[in-house]
Amino acid sequence: MIDVRSLFHPSQPTVPLHGNVSYQEFKPHDDLMPFVHCYWELKSKVLLQEDFIYRVISDGCTDVFFEAEASRNNFVMGFCKKYTQFSLGRNFRYFGIRFLPSFFSLLFEVDASSLSNRYEPLQNVCAPFANFISRNILAEFSNIQIVGLLDHFLLDHIEARALDYDPRFYNVFKTILDRSGNISLKEDIPAGLSPRQLRRLFQRYIGTTMKRFSKVVRFQKKVSSNR
Repeated sequence: MIDVRSLFHPSQPTVPLHGNVSYQEFKPHDDLMPFVHCYWELKSKVLLQEDFIYRVISDGCTDVFFEAEASRNNFVMGFCKKYTQFSLGRNFRYFGIRFLPSFFSLLFEVDASSLSNRYEPLQNVCAPFANFISRNILAEFSNIQIVGLLDHFLLDHIEARALDYDPRFYNVFKTILDRSGNISLKEDIPAGLSPRQLRRLFQRYIGTTMKRFSKVVRFQKKVSSNR
């Protein structure tokens, strides 16, 4: 398995200057670092005067997110080819898990193409995960308590399963990350892997084509370089 974290640094824009809204990221357990980029919290500090619009840029990741004070409202959002915006209302506290590209699909045996450019109730995609969140995360829990619970669930989930990954995909995936998205379909694809097979693999693990994912990697490289 490749070390994606050392090769790819997905970034979201910070919340625009708004003294009444905060965004924080939290590190997962060390054993989850190969799979999870971060946990995050986005919340209003006071009742806002108007609905807050949050903009998400394409980063190749899959996010599970929920309302921390109503955790039964939990969702998963897959690969997005362009920026997306959400109206969060005037009073909110959202918590999320940002999985590094391909790993939500791998860990939960989900075809990533089914989540491409959309979000779905987590119950429809991975009921055990949705049920754990809704039954165990309470409104009064702190960030540290929520992180601990999610760490525990994911570590147990990974320990209980053998990860069945396709090395053909991860070989190409690593090449894309090594070269910051600058890859040639004709020159850099291993012999014996047809364009059709490659497209199927990227749809399965990422939710888009190799070409579009490479474009996101290049874009994210520029974003991180400008920070």
